[in-house]
Amino acid sequence: MSRFGRTLTAFSAVIATCGVVACVDIFHSTDALTLCDIEGNAQGCGEAGVTAPTDAGADTALPESDTGTDASLPEICSPTTAAAKTRAIETCAALSTCEHGLGGSAFGACFRDAMQAYDCTSFANRKLVKGSVRYAFWACMASARTCGAVQSCVYPDEPQRGCPGGGNVATACGSGNKARTSCPVETLTRPPGESCAAQGQSCIQIDPYVTKCVGAAQRSCSAGAQCAGPAVVRCIFPADVDGAVDVGYRCDDRGGGKCAEASEGPACVPSGVACARASGAVCDGAVARACIGGKEERVACAALNAICVDSPGFADPIDLCQADPLAGQACVDGEECAGSELVSCVRGVSYRLSCVGRGTCKTATIDGRQVAYCSDTKP
Repeated sequence: MSRFGRTLTAFSAVIATCGVVACVDIFHSTDALTLCDIEGNAQGCGEAGVTAPTDAGADTALPESDTGTDASLPEICSPTTAAAKTRAIETCAALSTCEHGLGGSAFGACFRDAMQAYDCTSFANRKLVKGSVRYAFWACMASARTCGAVQSCVYPDEPQRGCPGGGNVATACGSGNKARTSCPVETLTRPPGESCAAQGQSCIQIDPYVTKCVGAAQRSCSAGAQCAGPAVVRCIFPADVDGAVDVGYRCDDRGGGKCAEASEGPACVPSGVACARASGAVCDGAVARACIGGKEERVACAALNAICVDSPGFADPIDLCQADPLAGQACVDGEECAGSELVSCVRGVSYRLSCVGRGTCKTATIDGRQVAYCSDTKP
């Protein structure tokens, strides 16, 4: 067995069995197979899944720009964890292929984010707020199956984004700083893009060659982590930036809508039941939990094809959803090709996508790191 142990195989299984069962075309399918159709023993099939108590909407406080709800937006919560996985696989296959795996568009990173948006059973305490820009992105991506549609989700105000200034090494923010574009040396079908809004962040231009998706403090932060109003600030000093950058995220578009200090640092307040006192993230069997701002947070790590690994120093339970350190199967975070498969590794867990039927798996260097993507993008 390769070092990529824990895998997300559903999509690969469908492609590999073309001619035996109906193949799923993530760009054109109108009747996609569910994960339970593909893998009858998948997590969530034939069972209710892990449900955490909720009082959704409690204590939510949105800034004026994000207040209210948009009746035109669809409900994005899937009925089961299995259905959410099917939607997340299709969504992230389209995003990673069309945007060449840049940052949050990488298949594994996208899958973890998409599951938190679509699986309101396993992540019941952190539902996205309808009307927020993060909700709008995932609602848009839920049905985006062409690269034109994907670009419209990533750049909602300018769907045909190109390389800024016609150069091949420049990078720029776009769509009201909701997204960023990078134009690498490699010749690609389209300039790769990343939605900062999908991660509760915004884009800033640092110099002609560097853009970043950043949190509320942007570059005005000091080392460490803290709450800044309704946002989590996490300050780092990246190698390609002269100074500090906030890589935190907003809390006012999900769960309880606030940031609070837990015993291990700042985290977004969930919409769970009341709990007695603040505590860091701990494992309760397969479920990671914490008490943040007087509310209980519970997340089911199995929804991310991970287990709960007790690791001191984390405030957000999602950070405990990792590969099993005792199984000897954890992969190295990053992206690569393994034959016809794209392998995207996050927190030691590998998520695989077959490129059969969508060209070949290719790698490129973008923003100084290797990305992997399927080559056959659709119009």
